[in-house]
Amino acid sequence: MTLTVAAVQLCQASRNTETSLRKALSYIEVAAQAGAQLVVLPELFRTGYLFESYEDALPFAEPCHGNTFCSVLGVAKRLQVTVVYGYMELEEDTGLLYNSASVVDESGLVANYRKLHLFSADTTWATVGDQLPPTFEVAGVSATVAICADIEFPESFILPSADKRPAVICLPTAWVDEPAPASQWWLRAKEMNCYVVAADLSGVEKDVRYSGGSCVISDTGTVVDIVSECEGLALAAIEPRSTQIKVSHQDLSPKLFLAPYDFTSNILRDRIPSPISPPGYRAIGCFSFPTNMEWQGTTPIESISSVTLAHIDQDSSDRSTAPELLVIAIGPLPSIDQKGQSGIELEFQKEAEKLISSSTYSDVVIVFPAPNQTDQRPQYVHAGRNATRFTKEGTIELLEPYLKIKVITVDELCTWEPARLFALEGGHMIVAIGKESPDFSSQPRPAHLCDPYCSDGYPHDLSVGRVRAGENNLIVLVATSLATNEVSSQSGVFGPDHTRVPLQEHSLYMSNEVLAFHRYILEPGSNDLVCLSEKPYLRRRKPTVYATALGPKSYYRYGPKQ
Repeated sequence: MTLTVAAVQLCQASRNTETSLRKALSYIEVAAQAGAQLVVLPELFRTGYLFESYEDALPFAEPCHGNTFCSVLGVAKRLQVTVVYGYMELEEDTGLLYNSASVVDESGLVANYRKLHLFSADTTWATVGDQLPPTFEVAGVSATVAICADIEFPESFILPSADKRPAVICLPTAWVDEPAPASQWWLRAKEMNCYVVAADLSGVEKDVRYSGGSCVISDTGTVVDIVSECEGLALAAIEPRSTQIKVSHQDLSPKLFLAPYDFTSNILRDRIPSPISPPGYRAIGCFSFPTNMEWQGTTPIESISSVTLAHIDQDSSDRSTAPELLVIAIGPLPSIDQKGQSGIELEFQKEAEKLISSSTYSDVVIVFPAPNQTDQRPQYVHAGRNATRFTKEGTIELLEPYLKIKVITVDELCTWEPARLFALEGGHMIVAIGKESPDFSSQPRPAHLCDPYCSDGYPHDLSVGRVRAGENNLIVLVATSLATNEVSSQSGVFGPDHTRVPLQEHSLYMSNEVLAFHRYILEPGSNDLVCLSEKPYLRRRKPTVYATALGPKSYYRYGPKQ
């Protein structure tokens, strides 16, 4: 079944509501004439996005069935299209304001959704929604609507439709401060096996730059069409797969949706394990070594050691900020058998001890592949003063000072659940090692859309590691192999602060880099320490809302009784 969709990009005209409405209605008309059956407009497309307070926003709010609804309904009836648009909703009975999106077709209002996961700029005026994104049908195709930051929370898209996941996510957004399409849009389309129709603002509002890049992304992660100008349409005839990947919430751990970061109830908090322990190290150095083409047929242990020491000497002239803990991730090695594995482990142990004696590090952890490069969990060695504990689930715990590291394969990183569960259990760092996952290989963004951001230090590639680090407030190291030198690698070091501009990371390209390195200074009050220990991103989750879809039995077990 084919469905023609369109994403409208508007250059924001802050608070110039009539001009913005006229432009939007005009683009709906153009899209319908081009065959669009579903048209998506940006978040808060009439008003702009940035408001300092409730009082500042109130004059621009309207009821669900207000002027915007009436205007869009007239066009939808005349053109026989379905329109999704973002607006500032005033709930007349309470006076509360919501960042909302309505779905309107020729019959009237199909759904009205209030943003569930507010971004920081929303919190100055908006009230949090209390329902999951709705599902609806357009020409027989199942769709849902999410608003901007909602796309960062996969829980929202598993729960509403466990039996048949929506084939299309409509995303009104006002994405800022990085090139678009964002890694989150791309990854969510791939892992949810659905299309994403993202309609963004462009231009500058109060010194904040909107990302633009409105687009249609396929269920394989391909950008089918994209807006390259300030304003315009991304239009595509899409064919959602007839057999969607069916994932029931019953197949997943309830902890993914409920525990522990819902602090709205003392009862729920009392049922959560002990508070998260902050990392005990003052500074952490992280190296990612992908498989280097120059290493053909040899084990790169000595190369790793010499490069690491050279970089340490160059980067740690200030001994007060020199990393206390060094974590090294090594990509797939030449095939070795079980007998050879013990020898490799011994060699890495010697190198770890050598690094301890040759630097200011108090602890060194080296993570390397399992024998024969199978899907077995990677191995590790440790040298230093700290005691360690390794669980069968692949968790390394450094005890005093404390740090919790999860060792997984690259394939495990490509699904959202392992990283999320580890973060909810109080983890600090993930090390992912394995062959490059072809379905999730990093992809370049359109170059012309990245140009305005080059000076900000943003990488041009779409990356799984970047998303997993940000959406879980974790440090993520990825070390993979690649068949060629022309393709971007998933390898890199990715930081835990998803709000940082530019992102704190060193993404790696096989064509011109040997390694990725980053140092995290975890002084009291630093953003990295806050992210690793307090998990501010996870605090935006809404377990009490997710629980309504899980059913009462799970909620009785993990939360307060109803």
